[in-house]
Amino acid sequence: MSVSTVWGPGEVDASALRAHAQRERFTRGLAEVLMVKAYDAVTVADVCLHVGGSRRTFYEYFDDKVGCLLTAYDDAAGAALTKARASFDAAPDWAAGIRDGLATLLDAMAHEPELTRLCVMDVLACGHLGRQRHTATLDAIAEIIDRGRAEIPDDLVLPHLLGRAAAGAGFSLIYDWVCTDRIAELPSLAPQLTSIVLVPYIGRTAAARYAPLPLRLAG
Repeated sequence: MSVSTVWGPGEVDASALRAHAQRERFTRGLAEVLMVKAYDAVTVADVCLHVGGSRRTFYEYFDDKVGCLLTAYDDAAGAALTKARASFDAAPDWAAGIRDGLATLLDAMAHEPELTRLCVMDVLACGHLGRQRHTATLDAIAEIIDRGRAEIPDDLVLPHLLGRAAAGAGFSLIYDWVCTDRIAELPSLAPQLTSIVLVPYIGRTAAARYAPLPLRLAG
């Protein structure tokens, strides 16, 4: 967001606000259209009709449908991960940070079902650039997870790609729930995902203090 050089640092540039609002209008519109129509079948005209905007205005901000989707992904995923990272950074230790960060992330996803579906499913359907975004996101999450190596005994050797594997496993579970229209239930996955991440680094007993799971009853 730019600052007006005429009115000083206290005044926000009105043109920047208008541009942001227009971009968000189309990105959210695309996410809403994708709830009822497959990505390959969606056209720019569909998005414009849904939001009541013109193709000319659309092309002022995006080169094509892919550009609109990637902008939506960058904005939505970036906002959710920023919130999760803030929770992680505010926690007293790494394990609590994983627990709090995951809870924040899943809560944010549950509150934005259209954008969550776009970020989890539709970005993978838009080709190489979408898959690059997905991979970069998992790599960023894996880097935070793998800080757990500082918690392990010196004589314990963990697989090099453990953090990436944990991030991928977590995404796989989230993907399944999004595909089966359980986005609103995502926060209930937090204890299981926390346990999946913590156990390899600090063991089951220690992980249970941060992510208590329900006991399985015999019989």
